[in-house]
Amino acid sequence: MKKKIVLIMSTIAIALSFASLSSASSKINEDPKVKIIIDGKMNKYSKTPINYNGRTMLPFREVLTNLGVQNDDEHIAWNSSDRSVTLTKDDVKVYLKIGSKNATINSQTQALDVEPVIYKGNTYIPARFVSQALGKKVVWDDSSKSVIIRDEQGYNETKTILDKSNAATKDVSRMKSDFTADMKMKIAGQSMSMKMDGKMEIDVKDMIMHLDSNVSGMGINTKMEEYFANNKIYVTDPTTGNWTYTNLDLSDFTKQINQAAVIEASDKMYAGLTVDQSSNPDEIILKGNIYLDGLIKQLGDSFKTAGVNIKSVYMEMTLDKSTYYPKAVKMDMSMSASQKVGEKVETTEVDMTMNYNYTDFNGNYEVKLPDDVAKNATSIAAE
Repeated sequence: MKKKIVLIMSTIAIALSFASLSSASSKINEDPKVKIIIDGKMNKYSKTPINYNGRTMLPFREVLTNLGVQNDDEHIAWNSSDRSVTLTKDDVKVYLKIGSKNATINSQTQALDVEPVIYKGNTYIPARFVSQALGKKVVWDDSSKSVIIRDEQGYNETKTILDKSNAATKDVSRMKSDFTADMKMKIAGQSMSMKMDGKMEIDVKDMIMHLDSNVSGMGINTKMEEYFANNKIYVTDPTTGNWTYTNLDLSDFTKQINQAAVIEASDKMYAGLTVDQSSNPDEIILKGNIYLDGLIKQLGDSFKTAGVNIKSVYMEMTLDKSTYYPKAVKMDMSMSASQKVGEKVETTEVDMTMNYNYTDFNGNYEVKLPDDVAKNATSIAAE
């Protein structure tokens, strides 16, 4: 009888164990689009990052070595008997256990938002908790689905530089710049390329922006001209030369002008850009695998990233060391987008290099919406 009771209890325990595992499994989603950027560099993982209860989880040994933990049994210790991980870096020792929301940092108990899990035979740990335990700043960038991790000293150094640049450019009343964009695309197996170049001028005080650009590729050359003024976007038709306009919400209009005139300063920029040595002592160079939202939006609808998967990105920003005005921005991006055509799903792959050069701040010139454009432009419905 006792044997039967033991057998029944064992069967129930096993059933509950499987139910628990099944329940945990249902909360886990693989998230291959998530990018991990540590100290300005995008790290690759042999095992796919996962989302567990709304938290990004990473394969424990790979993320720990990328965070600077020495990859040996002394510094990364896996205990199979109690299914725990103990990591040691400098004077920090962290203990985590599979299935437990209690961890310790130097013997002090800490509560976790989400417990470490085993998924497909691999141990995953919460990226934010472990990074912060090792003294790192952690920022989530939803636009590019990136976890950006940076040591606090480097974060503060970049923040100081970008905040000075942001303060300097906020006092700018007028500015001019030029830009180029080279794109190589593969659509339904067919390769093609396009180029774009243009000039931009802005009167920040009177909220007027003028864009003059050329697009070439696939045997077509198109000249585009746009004005942002009076809470409207005025666009010329390249075939007829006629002007049309679209109304913009005041907040959207202000945002468009500000994004074009002021370098973005945000947690993701502080965490994602590192200071690099320049051969020119009068320059500061910031670089990293981070993407500048405003720069894409400035260049028109064809560069919007809605619905696009940004696979990789590299950005380099050059600042004047004395004024902290921006001098140049370079960005390399690799993107993809999928679209259903009939019964098939077609994927478009895009590699793009953008160069943006600031040529004049507060010069003696006027940015003005021409009277004939304001008078003759016809309205079109906003898409």
